[in-house]
Amino acid sequence: MTPAVQQKEEKAERWRAIRLLSDEEAKEQLSGEELESYNNYHASVKTDIERAVEVAKLMLRDLEPERIKPKSKKQVKRDKWAKVSAIAAARAAAK
Repeated sequence: MTPAVQQKEEKAERWRAIRLLSDEEAKEQLSGEELESYNNYHASVKTDIERAVEVAKLMLRDLEPERIKPKSKKQVKRDKWAKVSAIAAARAAAK
C-alpha cells in the first residue's frame, strides 16, 4: 500500500469513529479541524432529515386527500332550481 493510500485509510477509519460520537462527546474529545468537520457534517445531516420529514408529510397529504361529503339529494335539487331560476331571470332581463 502506498503512503498516500495508507494515510487516506487512517483518516477514513478515524472519521468512522468520529462520526458516531454524540455532540457532548465530540466537544470533549475533538478539537480544531476534526470538531469543525464533525459540526458541519451533523448540521447538514440534521437539515437533510428535516427536509425528508417535510417531504414525507407532503407525500402523505397527497396520498390521502381530504374527503368531501357528497351533496344530499335535496341539496342537488336546490342547486338545480337555483340554476334554472337564474337562467330564466337572465332570459327575462335580456328581452
